[in-house]
Formats: sequence, C-alpha cells, structure tokens
Amino acid sequence: MTFGEKLQLLRKQKGISQEQLASKLSVSRQAISKWELDNSLPDTENVIMLSELFDVSTDYLLKDHVENTKENLISASSIKENLAPVNSKKEKYTIFSGIGCVLFSCLSFFVVWILEKVYPAPIVFYNTSTHLWKVGLDNFIWVHGLEDFMFIIGVLFVIGIGLICHKQIIWTTHKFHQLKSNQTK
Repeated sequence: MTFGEKLQLLRKQKGISQEQLASKLSVSRQAISKWELDNSLPDTENVIMLSELFDVSTDYLLKDHVENTKENLISASSIKENLAPVNSKKEKYTIFSGIGCVLFSCLSFFVVWILEKVYPAPIVFYNTSTHLWKVGLDNFIWVHGLEDFMFIIGVLFVIGIGLICHKQIIWTTHKFHQLKSNQTK
C-alpha cells in the first residue's frame, strides 16, 4: 500500500473527513487530497502528527512494505512518552540558563549603578555641541572604561530572554512558516 492509500484508509477508519483532518493538522484540505492521491508527501512534522493521531508508526505510514502489525508497531505516542522526560529536562535546563543570564545581567547592572552612587566619577567631559557635562551613570561607565562590560551584560540579558522564551519563539516561527507555505499552495 502507498502512503496515500494508508492515509485514506486510516482516515476513513476513524470516521474523519479530509476537512477535519486538515483542521487538526493546520493544513489545507487540498493538501490532504494531494497526500491521499500520492501527488505529494507531508513534511516530517505532519507525518509525526499523523502517526500520533492514528496511533501507527511512521515506518508504517512511509514505507510501502511495512505492515501495521503488533510486532513491528512502535506507536508515536510510546516514542513521545519515552522522549518526554528528556525533552522536559533539557527544557528546564534551557529555561534555568536563561533565568541565570537575566539575573546575572540585572545584578551586574545594579552593582554598577550602586557603585556610581557610592563612588561618583569626577566630571571630566564637556560636550561642546550640546553644552552639557557628561554626568551620572553615563560618566561613571565612560570614566572607568565599562562600555564593553555594559555591552556584554546587555547581550547576556537578551540571550537570557531568548532562552526563557525559546519555545514560544520556535512555535511562532513554525506557525509563520506553516501559514506562509499554506498561502503558496
């Protein structure tokens, strides 16, 4: 059996229309029709979602010679259950790393700010174009040559926010690309 024949059979066994399946996968009904007619194949993510939805292995869906038997059937849900602890542990470390970066950068900035208040730098720069003296935190950073350090803690802050929000960023970019590919079909 081809991929399209298997998909059509599984879809009909579940009593799902092409429109309903398309809605579950966030693709067009025409894409489902093309898959069932073997005019095209879904991307990897959609194959995985189909295997989870119909509780069959990806091998069964993609390989013509693999039968859906209990001996060789490794369902996507069982794979997902086995990988879930690893993914959540990795995700926790990523989020904790992000929180660490944000806290370190905020604490570093706070320390520089406190030092500026306790040990203010002498006013040594006068801007002739604005007729203003360089004072305060800006002067403290300039006098002590902390521009690079402030840049580094700014970059660490941005990296930390990125690590904390990485899953949302990945999801948003994936949905954007999925919408973009659906519009081109």
